Amino acid sequence: MRRLTGLVAQVRRSGIDSWTLVALSTLVAVLSGLGLAGGKLATSVSIALLGLIGALLLRQEANRDARSPSGEAIADAVAARLRAQDKELRFEYPDLRAALSEAAQIDVVAGLSLSTTVGQYLGDLRAAASRGVMIRLVCPDPSCDEVVALSLARSVQRTRPEHVTHDVVLHLDYALSLRAVNPEIYIGTVRALPAFGIVRIVSTEGAGQLFVKLMSFKVGAGQFPVVQFRKATDVAWWDYFSEQAELFVASSSEYKTPTGGS
Repeated sequence: MRRLTGLVAQVRRSGIDSWTLVALSTLVAVLSGLGLAGGKLATSVSIALLGLIGALLLRQEANRDARSPSGEAIADAVAARLRAQDKELRFEYPDLRAALSEAAQIDVVAGLSLSTTVGQYLGDLRAAASRGVMIRLVCPDPSCDEVVALSLARSVQRTRPEHVTHDVVLHLDYALSLRAVNPEIYIGTVRALPAFGIVRIVSTEGAGQLFVKLMSFKVGAGQFPVVQFRKATDVAWWDYFSEQAELFVASSSEYKTPTGGS
């Protein structure tokens, strides 16, 4: 009984067509050996068997191709994985305190003022400055009338140029207090209005996080989307925005003394 069960299982695994081919081949061999199959019959059956062999090989190849993912299937799988990893739209930076405490380099390019970074993390930046961390802070020039005028289009709560100037100057003055801890800290202004803000933090072990704040049009406070990239996994995006940060720093002028505000 066990042998019969095993034989049935083997037939299922091998396929009925394969066993039909074996049976026909055995039958032709027996008939030929007994002299019961003429030459024409043996030849005809042999040709038929060769055709069946070819059909079986083609079907096996098709089955293998069906099991192997195509380029389109792979692309669909990747897209599905990315969709599964999509996160809720974020409008604020995550808590940066842990990253700032382990930083070897901190670069900030503000989309307008330094209110988010300097305003929220002044104590953490001061601690980093005392450790000798390389810190560079850049924001639009508050004395540039064109920059101030353009910035009014971004916000619904800022309606007068002096509101913009006061906000930018206030946080620049906060940033200047860091130089009392470390005079090497770079603080600069650029006569341009960035389309995004950048916060780049490189740890002492070389790992990096980069946050990009998209400066939207006519939105309220806290309504600028933030996207995060990692140096290890988002290489192209990391390189692109790192280059942008370097360009802003290179194009900026050092801000040395407070100008006051209204």
